[in-house]
Amino acid sequence: MKYCCPEHIDGYCQPVIDESPFREIRDKYANAHRFLYQIKCDCGGYVFRIVCDKHPTLVAVCPHCGRKITVFDMAEYTTGSKGEEALEGILLRTGDGNELFQLCAMYEYGEVYRGFGDGFDFNDVSWGSAWACDEATKRITMVLDKEIE
Repeated sequence: MKYCCPEHIDGYCQPVIDESPFREIRDKYANAHRFLYQIKCDCGGYVFRIVCDKHPTLVAVCPHCGRKITVFDMAEYTTGSKGEEALEGILLRTGDGNELFQLCAMYEYGEVYRGFGDGFDFNDVSWGSAWACDEATKRITMVLDKEIE
């Protein structure tokens, strides 16, 4: 099913349901310009290792099947810019050493999405945010909050 999200993440987005740890974030931030999704792998998994860099780029790596899902990458967006050099990603870990997280991402658009066929550019993201939920403690932390430039 196609959701209002950039092309590179389409197929990995699931609506944030009431049973999700991200429901309060959905209720606080989602609106006609901001679309919030929980990330889900093709294999059915909702838990990932998260690799990020300073570009910023954020990739979710499924510990079950190894699939790498690009959640955020400035170079993918209509108004985004590609970094001068490739940066080495860092694996996200909690202070306790946990490295498995559920992940949700929010894509903000400057115009209101009115439905398919209206000429809307899904890659014309103006802002991106992501939150990780530590599988061990269930604590949620914002891991990315970036205007597209």
